Amino acid sequence: MHQTHDASGAPAPVEFLEILPTNAITETVGSSAMRFLATLNPSRTDRENTFFYSDPARGSGWLQIEGFRQSDADRVYQLVRMEEIVRVVGPEPRKNPDYLLGNAFILRSNNPWIMIALGVVIFGMSLYGLSYIAVYPHLAWLYISLAAVLMGLAITIWVILGRQRVGWWHRARRRVRETGEKMPDDLRIWS
Repeated sequence: MHQTHDASGAPAPVEFLEILPTNAITETVGSSAMRFLATLNPSRTDRENTFFYSDPARGSGWLQIEGFRQSDADRVYQLVRMEEIVRVVGPEPRKNPDYLLGNAFILRSNNPWIMIALGVVIFGMSLYGLSYIAVYPHLAWLYISLAAVLMGLAITIWVILGRQRVGWWHRARRRVRETGEKMPDDLRIWS
């Protein structure tokens, strides 16, 4: 970190090293690093892996992330970009976490319409599964149908949570289009 001004705005150049905490077991390195960086109000610069920061408690200046794999550094860049958007359009409701484990098993899309559509489809499938109880009254079908209904209810909750994101998601995408930049991964139709 290369501080140029202190918290009061007076010139106070100083350099220091901050070891970013990471929880490499459950979340991505970029997401772990961003928990720290978000408190600094980071903004992108024209240099790779370098960001401006403005922390009311510390001061302001610029920082450079080092020792990151390229994929992790790219994710930090994307998350800083999302922070810039959040500062303009407001906080993101129900943000999907960046889990290290399990991303292969869950839908990795921040598009609330995809979440809602998937919830409706799975809920419909669970109701269809429930219809088999009357036709095939075997105990196995009962368990399968009950599991499908429970999954459908869970997905319905997913739909409700996705609905809370719709307005924010459209405002954030509109903001990016206004700037003429490429759409960030977290705001793409499918990511």
